[in-house]
Amino acid sequence: MTYNGSASATERTIECPASLVFPRAKRSSKYAESGQAKHAFVRAVLAGAPLNVALAGVGPKDRATCENLQWHSLIGDLQSVRCEAAYALDPIARTARYLGTNVGRNYAQFNLGPDEIPGTIDLEGETYGGRAVVADLKSGFMDVTDAVDNGQLHFAATVRHLVTGASEVEGRIEKLRIDGSVYTESRTVYVTFDFDVFLDEMAHALEESRRARRVFFSGGTPDVSVGPWCRYCEAMEACPAYTSLARSMVADTYKLESAVGILTREQAGAAWKKAKQIETMLKRVIETIKDRARQENLPIEGTGKCVSEISFERSDLDVPAALALLREKGATPEEIAGLQHTTTVRQVREVNDPTAAPKPKRVRKLSKNAAAEPSAESIASELAADPVALDRLGVIDELFRLEENIVLNREESGQ
Repeated sequence: MTYNGSASATERTIECPASLVFPRAKRSSKYAESGQAKHAFVRAVLAGAPLNVALAGVGPKDRATCENLQWHSLIGDLQSVRCEAAYALDPIARTARYLGTNVGRNYAQFNLGPDEIPGTIDLEGETYGGRAVVADLKSGFMDVTDAVDNGQLHFAATVRHLVTGASEVEGRIEKLRIDGSVYTESRTVYVTFDFDVFLDEMAHALEESRRARRVFFSGGTPDVSVGPWCRYCEAMEACPAYTSLARSMVADTYKLESAVGILTREQAGAAWKKAKQIETMLKRVIETIKDRARQENLPIEGTGKCVSEISFERSDLDVPAALALLREKGATPEEIAGLQHTTTVRQVREVNDPTAAPKPKRVRKLSKNAAAEPSAESIASELAADPVALDRLGVIDELFRLEENIVLNREESGQ
């Protein structure tokens, strides 16, 4: 089966189609596993599982976050909510099909077509005004591409457009904090023009990957594109840009170290870019060596030392559990806030250049015939007068009831 990437690799597929050609090495991390556990918890609860059952699959460090998850912030304005829905997108045929929920990214079981790209949507539903919504749930502290430029979110919105026929799909980046609070980091509304452009870009990327594959299997070297999209590329070890970088990085490191003090501002910026590429490659090399060292000791010549896996105990404060305990003991939000110590963190990192010319962006406008969003009062009135509408709330209404009970119990224990 031809590998066409996935929704999470959308930006890389568009920017570097050749990345689909090289051998890949799948990896995971404790951060990825933590995120997957939180996604699984949300999916289980929305599917109707009791909270204690859903929490059984969550690790100790993530338990307090999930126990205190603010459901009203995550899905409060949505109905017909579904979590972890998998689809296959064919950008050339301009079609999409639903694969199922909770497939665990095991897309091979669905006999994907030669032009299909699989992907999973974290959350999907629609507002009470009828607008389709897709959301990508993120946790942790890494920067996330804004919704308007987010390839994974664009994939999800385009799939919903093709499957439901919706002319507008709202995309949201939802951030889950360690205390269980949820906020919308960014959002945008995709329209027909956006779907057409995205499908054109993906179709072009697949065509370019086919050309790169012919070059690769005939013994040539496909053209690659290096950039931020390389960070999680599973083919990095086989990428010609990074293998050549690995061969030259020792000499380049010495050159950069000795010359950086006399470089111009522009040259120093270019040196930063080169150094970050080296850093990315070094991290991959070190992780590969660590994997080997977990299997056997690796002697370091002339040092009397070796690279080996060791284990030791370390005591850390479990912040989520501490917060949960404080709430259980009746601490008020103000008292908990009083324990927080604010410090100024200074970092040197890549940020938007305030002196650079603004990046041109396409203007996304709502269609003229788009229905206006109803007010909260009109929704409440409609639900009160229509028992069937109340039934549509289903699991969401039950979640809000449970959340209110938790708050009331905490208030009573604090009296």
